[in-house]
Amino acid sequence: MSVEPQTDRTSDEHRPCPRCSYDLAGLPASHTCPECGFVYDEDMLVAQGWDSETRPTRSNLIWTLCFTTVLAVVFGRRAWQSRALGWGTAIGFVFLGLTAWALYAIIRNMVRKHQGDTEVSFAFGRDEIMLFGVEASELRIPWTDITKYKLETDNKRWKLTFTTNAEDTEYGSFDLELDGEPIVALRSRFDRAVRENTQADS
Repeated sequence: MSVEPQTDRTSDEHRPCPRCSYDLAGLPASHTCPECGFVYDEDMLVAQGWDSETRPTRSNLIWTLCFTTVLAVVFGRRAWQSRALGWGTAIGFVFLGLTAWALYAIIRNMVRKHQGDTEVSFAFGRDEIMLFGVEASELRIPWTDITKYKLETDNKRWKLTFTTNAEDTEYGSFDLELDGEPIVALRSRFDRAVRENTQADS
């Protein structure tokens, strides 16, 4: 989802505010969100997405649950028959514990997804990147801090990772709900920021 550059015209398209998700449809392209006061303009690119590290899927849950069940049956039966805890059985229970932990993590992330805790919103402005969500209600990163980035696709979604010069801090990866011209515009902004920052440091 993106806010396309416009003049003073209004748009009836669904345009969620990146900070509070209020629908900005019908408001000018450069305006203030009436719900939270977020100031946006016609050049701002807005993107919705997910924190990739916590993006749960049902297939992850099903495969992990099946693997955990198989391990529990196989090594539980071996332990019962031998009445002794050999090295093979011990290693099996270690793997069982690891898969049980993975199962817990997937279920936890599915709950977080249902509650909206893994959703992120980006607002790429003229001077800074604004990130909302993922344990940071609002994070502002100047373009002058960007040192490198990676924007790539797996033919299903676009993934974004970027690094700043603040102790080489890395953000991402994030799954973005963007495609087409907004991706071209976003890549251009990152390319320009990295190029200018590299020249400034040299």
